[in-house]
Amino acid sequence: DLTGRRTEVKIIEINNPFRTSFLVAEDIEQQLAKRGSFRRAIKKTLDQVMESGVHGVKVQLSGRLGGAEMSRCEKASRGSIPLSTLQRHVDYGFTISKTTMGVIGVK
Repeated sequence: DLTGRRTEVKIIEINNPFRTSFLVAEDIEQQLAKRGSFRRAIKKTLDQVMESGVHGVKVQLSGRLGGAEMSRCEKASRGSIPLSTLQRHVDYGFTISKTTMGVIGVK
């Protein structure tokens, strides 16, 4: 009714949320918003993603990590992430965590 057109909505169930990059980024974002430790959030998420059966995962956080004055970038990876070849499906997710100290980007 709002658009004046006929629309069709398809709902696809996600069996394992740790195999979808956007949902993994959202999980880390929610942990940071609840004032969780960013290192613990990264390590816990990497373990859960690797247990779900993916070949590799890479996580990057940037911003005022731990409430520091200077912003910095933290990276962590497990498994293999072939970025220069088309043999594997590489999924990308990005979200922003708004904390009391500032904004933290999760990639």
